[in-house]
Amino acid sequence: MKHSAKTAAYFHGIPGGPGEWAVNAPAHLAEAVALPDRNQPSFDAAGFAAGLPQGATLIGFSLGAHAALKVAAAAGDRVGAVHLVSPAAPLHLGNFLP
Repeated sequence: MKHSAKTAAYFHGIPGGPGEWAVNAPAHLAEAVALPDRNQPSFDAAGFAAGLPQGATLIGFSLGAHAALKVAAAAGDRVGAVHLVSPAAPLHLGNFLP
């Protein structure tokens, strides 16, 4: 995914999709954010990280927090900030719901 002109990326939760950003974001930010579709099996954190510009901001919502952290780890010091909103652990890591 080419997103070098984007200064931020939003990682949606599951269930969810990239369209939730457009519903919730301020109008002036709607076009400035890369919106990877994590529902696609082809989503690759390392591949996405490779296209991030220096100082990129990552935003992860719910289970999207896990993806944001994976991208941050792959991108290293190119990431300027990571914001986790209501972060949730991937459910395959353990029995968290009870």
